[in-house]
Order: sequence, then C-alpha cells, then structure tokens
Amino acid sequence: MKITYFIAVTPPGRVYGAERHHFTLAKGISMVRDDVDINVLSYNVEKAEDIWRLPFKIKYLSTYVDGLEIHKVPFNNLFIWVSNPIALASQRMLLLLSRLEREPHKGLENALLKLSDYYLTNTGWVRTPVISELLERVKPDIVHVYSPHLFNMPYKMAKLSLESLNSKLVVWTIYHHYVRYERLLMTRSRVLEILSRASALISSTKKEAEVIRNLLRRKRLKVPSQHVIPPPIDFSTFYSPHPEVLESIRERLGNPDRIVLTMTLSEEKGALAIIRALSRVKSDEKIAVISFGRASRKDLKSLNRILKNVPSNVSVHYMGFVDEQTKSALYAISDIFVLPSRIDTFGLAYVEAWYYCVPVIGARNPYMEEVIGNMNRGILVDPKNYDELRSAILKLLEDKELSKKLAENGRKFAMENLDPKTIARRVMTVYENINR
Repeated sequence: MKITYFIAVTPPGRVYGAERHHFTLAKGISMVRDDVDINVLSYNVEKAEDIWRLPFKIKYLSTYVDGLEIHKVPFNNLFIWVSNPIALASQRMLLLLSRLEREPHKGLENALLKLSDYYLTNTGWVRTPVISELLERVKPDIVHVYSPHLFNMPYKMAKLSLESLNSKLVVWTIYHHYVRYERLLMTRSRVLEILSRASALISSTKKEAEVIRNLLRRKRLKVPSQHVIPPPIDFSTFYSPHPEVLESIRERLGNPDRIVLTMTLSEEKGALAIIRALSRVKSDEKIAVISFGRASRKDLKSLNRILKNVPSNVSVHYMGFVDEQTKSALYAISDIFVLPSRIDTFGLAYVEAWYYCVPVIGARNPYMEEVIGNMNRGILVDPKNYDELRSAILKLLEDKELSKKLAENGRKFAMENLDPKTIARRVMTVYENINR
C-alpha cells in the first residue's frame, strides 16, 4: 500500500498544529508497518532564504527526514507578495458575504472564488502541473490531507486526487477550520462536495464529526465513512529542561509566587480574557502571566490598554515565538495553563501542559468537554465571564490537591491514548478497510 500525506511544512522547518500531527502520524505508520510505502508532499524548504538560491529549473526537491521520503515543492516569495493581498481580499469579502442572511449575487461570489482558485493554482512554483507530476510518479493508493478549505493547498490536493488519480482520499478534519468557516455559503458547498467524495473522514472529537455530518446532510450530500481518532503526539520530542534554565527564567520574571501560562495573545484564543480577569484579583502574592506565540498589532494594542488596569502584584510577559527548549521550560515552571479558546476543537497545548503535569483551564464547549472534561482533566469556563475565569484560576492556584489530581489525570489520558503507534494502528485500520 502506498500512502501520500500532504503537509504544508515539514521538519526541520517550524512545524505547528495540524502539520505536526500529520507528520507524527506518518512517522507512527512507518514505525508499526514496514509493508507500507509512505511519502510526504510539502511546499516548503528548510530556510526561507534558500528559496533564492534554488536553480529556477528545479521543480521540486526530494529528501529524507526521520526515515520518510519527502518531496518539497518550493514557492516563490516574490509572487506571494503580489498575490497574497488579492487572495486575502477575496477571503475577507467571502467571509463578509457569509454573514448575510440570504444568498449574495452569484456573479460576485463566483468572481471571488475564481481569484482564490487562481491564487492556489499559481502560488509561485506550487502549480497544479508540478503536484500532478509528483502524484503521477508516486501513484499512491491513498492520499491523506487535513482540513481543506478554499484558501489552502490541501483543498487543491484533494481535488487533484479525486479528479486526476485513482487514489482513495482520506480527509482529517482536525483543526478549527470547520468551526470558523461553518457559515460560509457557496464556499462551504464546494468544500463539502470534496468531503462527500472522500473515502473516509477522520475527526478528532465526536462533536467535530457531528458538525461535518450535519453540514453534509443539510446539503443532501453523501456522508462518507466517519471515524473519531484523536491526533498523535510525539512525546519523544518534548524536552526535560535543566534546573538552571528554569531558575534563570524565574529570575527574568522577577521571581513570582505563581505563574499562569497561556499562548497566542488574541481574543479568540482567550489570552486577553485571562489578563482582564486577573485585573480584579485581590491577592498579596506576585502572579506572573506569560504568553508566547503569535500576536497581531491589534491584540498588542488591546494588551497595552488592559495593562493600565492590572494591579501591581500581577505582571504580564509576552515572549513572542520561542524555541522548543524554552517552551518546555515555560510549561515546567508554570503552576497552571489557561487557554479558554473559542475556536480550538482539540488543542495540542493542553496535551503539552499535561505532559509536564500542569493543570489546565479551557473554554466550556462540546469539543473541550470531550478533550478536557470538566473537573476530570481540567476546568472549563465561559471565556466571556471574567468572574468565573478568575475564580477557576485562583481555585487551581490555591488548591494544590485538586491541581495535582487534574494534571495527573490529564497526563495519564495523553500517554495512554495519544501515543503515535497507538493512533497509527487505528488509522491503518481505516486505510485497510477502504483499500479492499
């Protein structure tokens, strides 16, 4: 059996979220089955500056990473600088149209969709003929993509595998695209048509699978075979930070009594809600709030406004993007991890916190009720209710027994259920069933 995975970014580049899960799955399959031929198709190079050094005649590069054959289709940054604004404008306009109560003008909608399709087909060297040529050479039995929507390459890959190849398509609906784009009108229809033609759909939670199923039924489309399988986590890549590193970070933070960790400084991820909640805390202890990862200019401006109301015993530290060693150290020194995200349907960050035996707080919604479970592996709150959020934070900071119990439950769940080999065997069963 030949399997091709499509991943936007592969190691040694920075790999996050769905890309990391996908690459971990490919590695897991290679560890449990030596009779399966696995290859990965991506459109990145090791370093951004390398794109300028590549000869223009090179269509793609083939290499091996962690024993996996990887075909990398480089893209031209200059083209993206020109085409990205057009694609982003099309995307924004479609999102605005999706909020209308009735169908927008078909001509306008079709024009915007064509712009999006042109962008995906002609993003530098990531052209349809190059990808088709690669797929024709590999001739996979199964093409596995994740979370296709009209503005990403997995959608293009899914279309190619259905239209040009005799391959079976497996779609992993992991990540939050289907929560964010659920209201799109014609955009949603086109993506749903792709999903309905897949041989199998894999979702990370039961609720996620239910959302996809209901969307397909509403459009009277076929519902393919559905499977609920959580994403694999490669715990061997997690670091054990040196005590001196931990002490150094504590000193940089001003040696606080308590440390609250979060990530992605944004409204939708709930990081700003945490700081608002703690702006009314009454405590003599020094509390440090640490955030790492992405932050937009708008969110940084919002942070500066919020900081004016933060009491003197609460300090806020935004660290931007950090390397894996630093991230591991941040988890290791933290008392709790808080991410009341409104968009995540699984959340790798919670699993990372559990690995370091850190209790978590998430948003109360059907997705997190499956993953975290209120008072089972963490506490769930309404991210818009600052009083409830503040109470949950203080409860975990003060109740050591509860914190320890929730963290241990979370770690046990992660280690027993998310191991790459365990997940790989479950996914292989899906492949074998559709490839008969």
